[in-house]
Amino acid sequence: MSQFWQTAGRADRRPAPRQYPEKAVEHACVQLLRLRGYRTYHLAQPRATKQSPGLPDVLAIHPTRGLVLVEVKSPQGRVTPAQRDLARVCATAGVRYVVVHSAAELAAALEAP
Repeated sequence: MSQFWQTAGRADRRPAPRQYPEKAVEHACVQLLRLRGYRTYHLAQPRATKQSPGLPDVLAIHPTRGLVLVEVKSPQGRVTPAQRDLARVCATAGVRYVVVHSAAELAAALEAP
């Protein structure tokens, strides 16, 4: 066994955990949606797939408020051209599409008409 793993109890020898700020924001957003009565469906993929570009991270359906598509970004995240295009298509079709960087932004978006 390597020296590295034999000293696993020492914090200075362990590799730093990976940080995924977007996943933390997504988790908080999903919790908020569920607390407000939405059923949520995850569309986010952890890596590049053959999924259509621009699809949002979360699809949420409320029994009386209808459908909302949620694109979650890290605090510094940017919207891609494909996501901007989908947002335009959704707006034209009357489908709510929101881009959020925090659960607080999502809460505000859900309150807006």
